[in-house]
Amino acid sequence: MEARNRLHEAFSGIYGYNYKVNHAFFFQFFNDLETYMAGRRGGLAQLVVSFFNQLRTSIVVLMEKAEVPTGSTVNPDSQRITCLSEALGKQNAFDLTDVHLREQFLQVYPPARMLVNSLAAGSKLLRTIVEDVS
Repeated sequence: MEARNRLHEAFSGIYGYNYKVNHAFFFQFFNDLETYMAGRRGGLAQLVVSFFNQLRTSIVVLMEKAEVPTGSTVNPDSQRITCLSEALGKQNAFDLTDVHLREQFLQVYPPARMLVNSLAAGSKLLRTIVEDVS
C-alpha cells in the first residue's frame, strides 16, 4: 500500500494530468498483486501482461487525443485504438521491459507468496494453540 502511494505521488508529480486521468489501472494492478499475495488469485504472468497491455493502450489513447485539435469533441475510435495498440505491441513497444519484468515477477512473487501465507497460517495456528491452552 505504501509503495503504491509513493508511486502515485511520484507519477502525479512527473506526468501530471495525463497520469491522473489514467491512474486507475495502476491502482488495480497493485490491488491484483495484493490479492495474488494473499492467495486469492493466480495467473501472475497474465496479470503482468494485462498491465502492460493496458499501459500501451493508454499511451495510444493519449497520442490519439494529442492529434485531435484543441476544443474538438471527437473521441478516439476504440477499434482504431485497439488496432494501433496491438500493432505497437508487435513492435516491442517497451523494449522487452515487460518481458523481463514478467520473468522477474514469476521468479520472485511465488516464493514470497508461499512465505507470507505460511507465516500467516503459522500465526493462526499459534494463536489457536495459545487460546486453547488459556
